[in-house]
Amino acid sequence: NIAIGYDAGKSMTDNNSNIVIGYQSFISADAGESNNIVIGESAGSDINDTNSDDNIIIGKDAGIGGAAAMIGCVVIGKDAMNSTLSNAQTGTIAIGSSALTALTTGAGNVAIGYQAGEDLTDEANNTLIGYQAGKNANGAGSTYIGQGAGIGASTGADTDNVAVGKDSLGAIEDGTNNTAVGKAAGNTVTSGSNNTVIGKSANVSAGSSTNQTAIGYGTTGTGDNEIALGNTSVSAIK
Repeated sequence: NIAIGYDAGKSMTDNNSNIVIGYQSFISADAGESNNIVIGESAGSDINDTNSDDNIIIGKDAGIGGAAAMIGCVVIGKDAMNSTLSNAQTGTIAIGSSALTALTTGAGNVAIGYQAGEDLTDEANNTLIGYQAGKNANGAGSTYIGQGAGIGASTGADTDNVAVGKDSLGAIEDGTNNTAVGKAAGNTVTSGSNNTVIGKSANVSAGSSTNQTAIGYGTTGTGDNEIALGNTSVSAIK
């Protein structure tokens, strides 16, 4: 083991191959936790489970952990994934200041970017990439890629959505099974479900729209269970 800093790795006994740097980082680990890289003030400070191995934790108060196994996680950034406490995590990735900062039991999440997935707690299997991507997300199984993608509001479970592009699905609340591709695509959707919008600023006709398809720059859906192809400037389809 290598420990540098006041009380860094202070409680280690039979632990092996850890690199611990920073004031009181990894201070509670006394049960054989091994192969961890922990850097930053109070990083990994509450980790205390014999199976907490193979983690990379970097940043002040990052990956604080607790009396439950943290295995193979990558946590980088101030306050990233620092609320798991006595809940186990395996393979979770949180990169960015406050990324997954509220996460407790939610499994299989990947959040990369400042405040990405900040409000997730017990929700699982989300992939959030970009500045504030899925910041207020409150559901499972969604993929939000791009600055502010899926940022929404914490009022319901937004589940199984895909948003790719800056501000895409930016107003989502409890809508499900929506697909939006393009800058600001689908940013009218709130509670709507099963919609597909492709193109910059392509959108549905209302927040609660269902099963609308809108394809093309600035195209707006014409109604539920209908397909809109092209914006109002399109004069022909060939």
